[in-house]
Amino acid sequence: MQKRPRLVLNTSILNANLQRMVEKTNLMSIELRPHVKTIHDPGLSEHLKAAGITKICVSNLDMLKSFITAGWRDICLAVPCPLSIIPELQQLLNVYDDLKLMLYIDHEDQLNTLLALETSVACCIEIDSGQHRSGIDWKQEHRLIDLIN
Repeated sequence: MQKRPRLVLNTSILNANLQRMVEKTNLMSIELRPHVKTIHDPGLSEHLKAAGITKICVSNLDMLKSFITAGWRDICLAVPCPLSIIPELQQLLNVYDDLKLMLYIDHEDQLNTLLALETSVACCIEIDSGQHRSGIDWKQEHRLIDLIN
């Protein structure tokens, strides 16, 4: 017996769980956009597509590229967008004209840089609800309002 890591997956349970999530979110009129950071494998994401899921979240640029290559076109980068990757995002948007990106921002400089992109992207503001992990502190209303405006 080989002693190396391997994945053992009960696809019946996986597909049933996915179907349950899709049905539940549909009933509540909630858009299901799973975070695929635990999958890390675009091949496994085919189960999401088979369940009718068309939108995902990723946690870094490498995952974004990997899932774009696997055919995903509606992707959210679910961490505040580093300024350093914005030129690479523009290149991806140029190559994949059907790519819909949603990016999180937590600083005015990010917004100003994104406004200079040739292609529009959706933006969300990362708000720190008190855990002090990332985002703009929820008490800084003036910064939030400035970003929204």
